[in-house]
Amino acid sequence: MEPKNGNSSQALLLANEGCTDEQIAEKAGRHCRAIEDLQRRFVEDGFETTLEGKAQGHRPRILTGEDEARLIALVCGPARIPLPVEPGKPACFDTEYVRNGTCDIFMFVAPLEGWRRAEIREQL
Repeated sequence: MEPKNGNSSQALLLANEGCTDEQIAEKAGRHCRAIEDLQRRFVEDGFETTLEGKAQGHRPRILTGEDEARLIALVCGPARIPLPVEPGKPACFDTEYVRNGTCDIFMFVAPLEGWRRAEIREQL
């Protein structure tokens, strides 16, 4: 049985027939390490997961929508009232810049030599 390049199901069938990893890798056109990983996933996760991949789950939500809104309001400061709007024009919001300090950033780069260095110091 000759599997197509990268065909995991054919590689698993060859393994079931008793072929060595080297023989499977040669017939499948893959590296031995890839065949070993495939077999490990098959043992640990099962047949369907090996062929289809693991389902991409999302992380559980830590904050509720209300808590998230409070956090954003806390970080962004008090809510600002939009400026009066004329008919046919979009609403405009006034913004405020809050300065949280200053610093000096020195960046040294030598791209041809493959290195960079950055120093951050308090402004004097």
